[in-house]
Amino acid sequence: MKNPKILIHLVMVLVQVAFGTVECSGQEYPSENEMSVIDTSEGTKDQAAWIDWPQLYGNPEHNNFREQKNEIVCPKILWRVDYSDIPAVVGNDVYAGGQALRLIDFRTGKVKASFKTQDMTEQINFKGTPVVLPDRVIAHGSDDLIYALTRDLSKVIWSQETWGIGWSSGVSNGDLFIVGADKWLVAIDVSSGKIRWQRGFPSEIVMTPALADGKVLFGTWARKFYAYDLDGNELWCHRGKHSFGFTDPAVAFGKVFVGDRGGMVNALDLDDGSLIWKYKSGSVGLSIPGVGKGCIFVGFGKVVVILDEMTGEPDPRERLFRTGLNPFGTPTLVEDTLYFGNLDGHLYAFDFKTGRYKWSFEVSTGKNKQVYDFVYHKGCLLVSTGAGLYALGNDPEKKELPHNFVLPDDLNNEQ
Repeated sequence: MKNPKILIHLVMVLVQVAFGTVECSGQEYPSENEMSVIDTSEGTKDQAAWIDWPQLYGNPEHNNFREQKNEIVCPKILWRVDYSDIPAVVGNDVYAGGQALRLIDFRTGKVKASFKTQDMTEQINFKGTPVVLPDRVIAHGSDDLIYALTRDLSKVIWSQETWGIGWSSGVSNGDLFIVGADKWLVAIDVSSGKIRWQRGFPSEIVMTPALADGKVLFGTWARKFYAYDLDGNELWCHRGKHSFGFTDPAVAFGKVFVGDRGGMVNALDLDDGSLIWKYKSGSVGLSIPGVGKGCIFVGFGKVVVILDEMTGEPDPRERLFRTGLNPFGTPTLVEDTLYFGNLDGHLYAFDFKTGRYKWSFEVSTGKNKQVYDFVYHKGCLLVSTGAGLYALGNDPEKKELPHNFVLPDDLNNEQ
């Protein structure tokens, strides 16, 4: 193409379509992964500048792996809003549940729109992380209804009752929204909101399913971990020695990584469910596995460990990320920094190569100081806590931090 202006315009249109700023025709929705792809080739000024997080853990596979630059050297609080659950982010639009489903401006923290049904009286009216598609947002109400709304939250496109479902929302592959909780697995058509199929189980599903390679992946309290196809047919079942629950699965390297209530990290073959390896943590509670190059990260007790993805063996360099009690926030590697939340009220940042502690953010206000989880987006950390949703960015006035730096929250930064 000889005309560079036409080429630039074409690229801009394609980017707008991918990120939902231009209407998509028909009913074909790109997957969350397709929405997250950017040009990270060498030589570009904005290499890995930002990647969207349109749902919990960033993608249906739950593997949260992002090859992008870590821009936070010296953190500062940019803005804060009151309590919300773990957000989803597309461009400058932040969607978060809590007292209502809210649309927040990423740049300022201003709540641009909110949705709350009249019959919702509970303090937490929307729970879980919304799923953002080009023309709609799907979220889980505390009234056990799944809602699809326009991106500006001005109109309900459809709502669907999921009786007995009250624990977690699910994932989407572009045309199917999966909900797993209580004793049911439910598949909802994204376009119409109608239930396409549902499957009942004798024991509870206490986790958010993952979706990868045309498979819905989830475990039950009855010590069984399943793979179903997108038509609701069982593909395989792995029978473990302990209950599966509270630790969501992550998929990478052709494997499903999931913790059980016996403190085991299990690596299952994605194709047939066979056990490849297991690692005993010695702790009942485990974080969802985070994914890096050739390895995974798991938090338990007072440490986050590095395990080889092929063998499950601990890091041969004996790197351990030592922290406070219960590091259950998803360990996420952003370039040279491993971030994870903790039930001790901190978000931690460690140097991945050396295992050295870099800094932590402390929630010091309110009765509930718990850090739930976070999203890394456009050089900022969006941290969900019991005291509010915080945006942490880099402080350009500081070049380096003192040893054992802790950034406490500051209500004067609230907007």
